[in-house]
Amino acid sequence: APDSAISIEQTETDSTITLTAANGFTGYRWRIDGELASSVTGAAVSKDGSVLTLEKTALSAGAIYQITISASKGNIQYGAQISVSR
Repeated sequence: APDSAISIEQTETDSTITLTAANGFTGYRWRIDGELASSVTGAAVSKDGSVLTLEKTALSAGAIYQITISASKGNIQYGAQISVSR
């Protein structure tokens, strides 16, 4: 979302969609349609939590997925949302 508190950069290859959250936050938590990304088939979160990678083969063609992220900075909680489709 353009006015989100956490910026998200999207990159795409033939097989994956990668979302990278802005640096400087802690405790990143990604959700896909309300579920923790770590429990969604085809989704992987980086060790530091700032990067979410989605395997395109795990995404249904034409479906729109709501991706949300929350993290904190200076004991203040921030969040952002982005829609992704294959």
